[in-house]
Amino acid sequence: MIYNHHYDAMGTCWDAHTTPTAVEQDEAVIIRLYRTHRHEILAYLTSILHNREAAEDLCQETFIKALRNWPEHDQLNNPVGWLYQIARNTAIDELRRHQRIRFVQLPDDALLAGNTDKLDTDISTREVVREALQQVPVLYRQALILYVWAGYSVREIANICNCSISAVKARLFRARAYFREAYAGSETLKVAV
Repeated sequence: MIYNHHYDAMGTCWDAHTTPTAVEQDEAVIIRLYRTHRHEILAYLTSILHNREAAEDLCQETFIKALRNWPEHDQLNNPVGWLYQIARNTAIDELRRHQRIRFVQLPDDALLAGNTDKLDTDISTREVVREALQQVPVLYRQALILYVWAGYSVREIANICNCSISAVKARLFRARAYFREAYAGSETLKVAV
């Protein structure tokens, strides 16, 4: 039996007997991007919002916005970077809309084990790092999170952010400086209290 299939630019397979509409092709591309990059986008949003449930909602919203705006997007020009840009802008809008109160999730197994000293230290350190990271401007924080936490290379970050490698290096340098200053200030306040 001979199968007649053809593939579009994103590698989606179509039956030759049916011609997909533009909308069906757009949906297929977004579904592929969703399957491939959902976890990365979700982790990125979680690192910005510090709230997994809100990040999941915004991750869905990111891909919905991508689907709605796909026809206007230049499909040959870095769709992954475009997704990160949508995610970042969606997160910024959310943060502006709501001042969030962040709660620290306590791991149940640590409480049951009775190791509260280590737990207190871990929570305290984690909160100081989060507070310091929140003081880093969003443009620089994005590069720092993608580099340190998500493990992307400078070249990959440049592609995601649609900027030059030297711009990413400058953002990382500035992000580290902002973070060091904020972290040192948080530690000083913590000791003074």
